Amino acid sequence: SLFMSDGWETARRRDVGHDWAVIRLAAPAVPDVLEIDTTHYKGNSPDEVSVSGIDTRQASLDDEAAWRPVLPRTRLQPDTAHRFRVTVTEPVTHLRLDVFPDGGIGRFRAYGTPTTEAVSSGGTRKTTFEWADDALVTVDQRLLPGEHRLLRLTTVDELVVAIQGLAVRGAPALGIAGAFGVALSALRHPDDLERVKADADQLANARPTAVNLGWGVARGLAKLAEGPEAVLAEAFAVLAEDEQVNRAASARAADLLQRLCPDRPLRVLTHCNTGRLATGAWGTAFGAIRHLAERGAVELVVATETRPLLQGARLTAWELAEAGIPYRVTVDSAAPALIARGLVDCVVVGADRIAANGDTANKIGTYSLALAAQRAGIPFLVVAPESTVDPRLPDGSGIVIEERQASEVTTFAGVSTAPVGADAFNPAFDVTPIELITAVVTEERSLPVSA
Repeated sequence: SLFMSDGWETARRRDVGHDWAVIRLAAPAVPDVLEIDTTHYKGNSPDEVSVSGIDTRQASLDDEAAWRPVLPRTRLQPDTAHRFRVTVTEPVTHLRLDVFPDGGIGRFRAYGTPTTEAVSSGGTRKTTFEWADDALVTVDQRLLPGEHRLLRLTTVDELVVAIQGLAVRGAPALGIAGAFGVALSALRHPDDLERVKADADQLANARPTAVNLGWGVARGLAKLAEGPEAVLAEAFAVLAEDEQVNRAASARAADLLQRLCPDRPLRVLTHCNTGRLATGAWGTAFGAIRHLAERGAVELVVATETRPLLQGARLTAWELAEAGIPYRVTVDSAAPALIARGLVDCVVVGADRIAANGDTANKIGTYSLALAAQRAGIPFLVVAPESTVDPRLPDGSGIVIEERQASEVTTFAGVSTAPVGADAFNPAFDVTPIELITAVVTEERSLPVSA
């Protein structure tokens, strides 16, 4: 039974004289447990509640006859965490709470079994992370696109393993995971602040290049003195802010690209994965592509494979297909040649750490794309939130580059592709100097160089 409730679709007062709200599920699911908590609401709590469900793949929210009962009208107690088991036979996409006579509910959670098609395709999940029963739930990105499996992480040790193994990856996503990781530890060790701080230090150092991880950990630690619930609330704030800032940054980048390449749909090349899987919901460089696509300004996206772990072929291509954006996958080493042949109009990438002067660490292979873009005279944009900027570093020479194990290069899908005992050079990132970057775009500013 998975945490399925996703977000408020609408909330309003009905003509019949009581309040109601509609909750969108993370994916079509068959609910089996509802949690209705009145302890978190300090105002007027309702006396009774009923819950109904609808499948909007078959009917609209306004079709009153299509709503099916989930929980009959039931009495609520003030300052109580209620848990109801329900029996539903058909999947629903939305749940509606009717409260009587009126009032508010502090927290509502729905648990259930996602439908088979939702699990296999990723369903309609709009966020990368969920919080359920004091656990962080996220998609295991190592298995996509072949299998969509959710990870339930309950300890900092489990989260560190997931981060180092790239089940959880992407700079903004690591920032969110860092904040929730502190919450995991604080809830598990509420009376041992030193243990929580030790866990936080372990988490912050799980991957050395991505500055967002330490930033998210620091956000959580800043609330530690206020108690575990305050830390958890801060983690939710980090998650909510992520989509907002990335939408703003990516919109600015899309605007800039259309100014630099006006009057035509664009052929955009991108590297690695910067979509919702790498963030909380929307994406950075991928978010700019989504904005352009919504404006009818994308002819084609060229996604690099992104060796050795194929984040572009596995994840970016999957997200492009899901979004209905036309794309082709290319071998990493072919990308500069495509740029030189005039088959690409612009390059847009994300970042793992940006120095104060704009030098940018990103997935290995970014530097060669920047060189090719400058030689061809096409825009090369970096899109990232302000949290990726490290003001402590004056330039990129101080950025620590993570070296990963040789087996990622010498084997593929468990099969050796190099002689036994072969060593490998496997840096996860490279640093592109600001001189090769047209602009670094965040939610607050652009650092133009040649724009």
